[in-house]
Amino acid sequence: MKKNEHIYYNIYTEFRDKILNKELKPGEKLESERNLSIKYNVSRNTIRHMFNLLEKEGYIFKIHGKGNFVSSIKMNQNLDTFYSFYENIKASGKIPSSKIIKHSIENATFELSEIFKIPINSKLIYFERLRLMDNIPIIFEKTYLPLNRFQNFNPLDLNFKSMYNIFENEFNVVFSKATETLKPIMISDKQELFNLNLDKKTIGMQIIRTTFEKEKVIEYTISNIKDNVFEYRITLNKGW
Repeated sequence: MKKNEHIYYNIYTEFRDKILNKELKPGEKLESERNLSIKYNVSRNTIRHMFNLLEKEGYIFKIHGKGNFVSSIKMNQNLDTFYSFYENIKASGKIPSSKIIKHSIENATFELSEIFKIPINSKLIYFERLRLMDNIPIIFEKTYLPLNRFQNFNPLDLNFKSMYNIFENEFNVVFSKATETLKPIMISDKQELFNLNLDKKTIGMQIIRTTFEKEKVIEYTISNIKDNVFEYRITLNKGW
């Protein structure tokens, strides 16, 4: 990468991260090319190149004669097919990663025994993980798996592998279906706020996924997602 390209990309990365972390809010007007060229001691052409890349990636939009404004950053998520966040983020050209926060073996509560159709106190693998896109935290997840189906499963492998790839390649899982419930929530848990890099309570989206192998539940995951990360879409087919 040439020197001038390195400079503009560093500035681009700084603005992209501020937008993703909501230091720059949707609809907020950015400083002018002239002011930023002075601030960063670079040419206006370098700032213009940086703005063009931000616009191309969907982080900002331009209004002729008025300037550059922060977009609502969303990634399309189609809900009418089985999907993996890891694979979808990867397919969008961004880099997915995970960080395991906690993992343990837990006894199934009454509620979890109902979900998995197993006796109370049956053993479940439990883990909490932070999911990132381009190193920006976007999802805090809590997942339960039946221990008797996933003996020797190591949650720490998720720091560098897709969970569903592990299921298929190492445990010969054949997925039959998954159900999801979506609802807006207030993210208020101190640990989640800290890990998602949020400084106060904020509205987010919660997705509760139940994944099946034949008729058996093999995964129950609660995902709390930062606002403005995904745009959800479902296709409604005419049934008559």
